[in-house]
Amino acid sequence: MWAAIVPVVLKFLGPALETLLGDKAKAQELVQQLQLKLVDQATAEMEAAAQNAIAQLNVNAVEAASSDAFARDWRPFIGWVCGSAFAINYVVGPLVVMAAGGFGVKLVIPPLDTTVMLPVLLGMLGLGSLRTFEKVQGVTK
Repeated sequence: MWAAIVPVVLKFLGPALETLLGDKAKAQELVQQLQLKLVDQATAEMEAAAQNAIAQLNVNAVEAASSDAFARDWRPFIGWVCGSAFAINYVVGPLVVMAAGGFGVKLVIPPLDTTVMLPVLLGMLGLGSLRTFEKVQGVTK
């Protein structure tokens, strides 16, 4: 959000500072200093995000290499639970209702609330390639 606003603010800040200071060179110098500080801040934020990502990858590698099934297998377990719930909600449930209707039985299966489950499932699907990478590397079974 700020990335879109800052250039607009800087565009108007230069002339405003020039008017206030009465010195165009000094106003340009102050705007350039501000731009450099903003770039430094953005760089620091990106470096911190990269360090966090590296730390998480290290934690993931340690978990995947663990001999403890609870530490190693929690991601696949969550994947199976979310995948099963998704299948029940959108595949199995409707098929069972249709089959029951074919036998003259009116069956109503209440849908599962997927508002919490789907973001977890979709996030895991987005990260699924990392699990494959771990398997290819021989880190996990």
